[in-house]
Amino acid sequence: MCEQITQLHADVERMKIDQTRLDQELDFILGQQRELEDMLLPVEQSVSELAATSAYQQHADVEREHTYVSPSVYVCGMSRRSQCSSGIVLDMTTWLVAWSIGSVVCRMNEVTLH
Repeated sequence: MCEQITQLHADVERMKIDQTRLDQELDFILGQQRELEDMLLPVEQSVSELAATSAYQQHADVEREHTYVSPSVYVCGMSRRSQCSSGIVLDMTTWLVAWSIGSVVCRMNEVTLH
């Protein structure tokens, strides 16, 4: 029992050291994040000012939106066409199967009648 308590105490001490190291690493990361935010703030402000005053930027935004919307509209149209084609193929297959069965039945009737 005494050995288990000693081992448990050693494990707890190791975990305390690991926790301290982890806290230090997280503080370091937090400091770097704050530095990055401080560096990005002027850049973000200048970009927003530039975007607000630029008619060219607004035109580019419209063009960009059109560029991204056009393919999705095209894909939707192609999907509808694909569904229609699948329906036509299914209808034709059903018709051909029915026609084949009808032909077989007619031939069987002819054979039984003769």
